[in-house]
Amino acid sequence: MPDEWRQIAPRRLTEAQRQVKAQLDTDYEQAVIRVYAEAKAQGDLASAKTAKDQLYYLYLLRARQEGLYELIPVAQQIAELQDHVRRLSERITEIKAETPV
Repeated sequence: MPDEWRQIAPRRLTEAQRQVKAQLDTDYEQAVIRVYAEAKAQGDLASAKTAKDQLYYLYLLRARQEGLYELIPVAQQIAELQDHVRRLSERITEIKAETPV
């Protein structure tokens, strides 16, 4: 399990970061539309998928540079998963207690 990049929730972003995110999102969406329009005109939608993947990769790199994503180490991921499993187990126990057999 590698470290994981997670998008920071919009409510945790600064106003400047929200503006950067809006611009990055707009630029990405417009680029994807252009790529698909060009591919459709050329009759080659397979190349559009590859180009879109590359655009998304570049989007993620830029978003990470702008601080819109945070790196979550493996230890934190494991702790979050363990907490989730614990809460599910507690809920299952509650439901079993409430359900007549």
